[in-house]
Amino acid sequence: GENQETVGTDLLLVFLRGSSWWWGLWGRRFSEAVYETLCSFLFSCWLKELLRAKLIECGWRDQLKAHCKEVIKEKGIENVTVEDLVAGVTPKGRALVPDSVKKELLQRIRAFLAQHSS
Repeated sequence: GENQETVGTDLLLVFLRGSSWWWGLWGRRFSEAVYETLCSFLFSCWLKELLRAKLIECGWRDQLKAHCKEVIKEKGIENVTVEDLVAGVTPKGRALVPDSVKKELLQRIRAFLAQHSS
């Protein structure tokens, strides 16, 4: 849970700050702003991957795939557009995200922000 996120972020910080090849590329040091931007970017990538895994784990992806098939069947494969599919699937997709997944991601974001706030 929350301890894993903190440990993961701490390991990332140790790696980035402790790696002379990373921190001092071509004899120059990254500014603190660049470092913080990089940490935020890496956290964002990690968070997206976590969300993807959680949504697959809870069956969200399969449910959404089935709903896409329903929309295509309803409109007809020849008549459905990408816009139709997005309009028909987006509200259901948002509604199908379990509250537990939303809560976990929010907790991880808050923990990251608390750790990196000035």
